[in-house]
Amino acid sequence: MFADKLKHVIEPNVSYRYVTGVPDFQKVIRFDERDLLTNTNEVEVSLTNRFYGKREQSGVVRELLTVELWQRRYLDPNFGGALVPGARNVVLSTIGLTPFAFADTPRSYSPVVSVVLVQPYRNYTVEWRNDYDPLRGKLVASGVTGDAVVRNFALSVGHYAVRSDPVLTPPSNQLRGMVRYGSVNKRGWNMGMNAVYDYRIGILQYANTQVTYNTDCCGFSVEWRRFALGTTRNENQFRLALSLANIGSFGNLKKQEKMF
Repeated sequence: MFADKLKHVIEPNVSYRYVTGVPDFQKVIRFDERDLLTNTNEVEVSLTNRFYGKREQSGVVRELLTVELWQRRYLDPNFGGALVPGARNVVLSTIGLTPFAFADTPRSYSPVVSVVLVQPYRNYTVEWRNDYDPLRGKLVASGVTGDAVVRNFALSVGHYAVRSDPVLTPPSNQLRGMVRYGSVNKRGWNMGMNAVYDYRIGILQYANTQVTYNTDCCGFSVEWRRFALGTTRNENQFRLALSLANIGSFGNLKKQEKMF
C-alpha cells in the first residue's frame, strides 16, 4: 500500500565520553548549556532501525518507519561530585539524552529512551516517545503526537504524560492541539491557534492565537497568549510585529516565537 519494495537497515552505535577538570560545579552561574558541563565518564549505546519503502514506478524512496533506542551508562555516578542527592539535578550528560530530569540520586545508568516515528505519507507523521526508567521500574515520561499538512492547512495533536518523582518533575497529563492556516510567505491572511490542556488538574494551562497579514513588501502580526500555571505564572500577553522585506522585523513578537 505504501511501497512496492521494503528495505530494513540496522544502525548500532557506541560512543564514549570522558570530561574532567570541572571543579565547583555548584558555584557556576547558569547562563547556557555550557555551564551545565560536569566531570563525566560515560558510554552511550544506541540502536536504530530504519524501514525504507520504494515505489517502482517513480523510483522514489522514503523512510516509512524509524525505531530508535538508546541509553547511557555512567562510570562516575556522582559526575565528579556535582550531583546533589535528593534534589533535581540537571547536567549536560542528562539533557543530552532526554529533556526530562531523572538524576535525583547517584546512578550508574540512565532511563532507556525510545522513539517510534511513522510516516506513511510525506505530509502525515505520527511519533511516540517514551522514557523507561529501570531504577523505578516504569515509564516516567511518554508523548504521542500526530501531524498532518494539506496545502495551507496544518493540524497537530498530542498527549504527554509525566509520572516521575515530584522532586524531579511535577506529574502531568497534558493534551496539546494546534491548527494553522497559511505559511510564512503566503500573501493575505494567515491564522493559527495552539493550546495545552492539563487533564489531570482540569486547567487550560497555555493558549495562543496569532493572526498575520502579508503583502508584497511587508507583514503585520498580532498574537495573544494566555498562561495559567497556578502560582508560578498567571497572565495574558499581547504581542505585535511588523516585518519589512529585506530589512527585518520590529516589535515584541520575536521571529522564533511566530507561527508564520
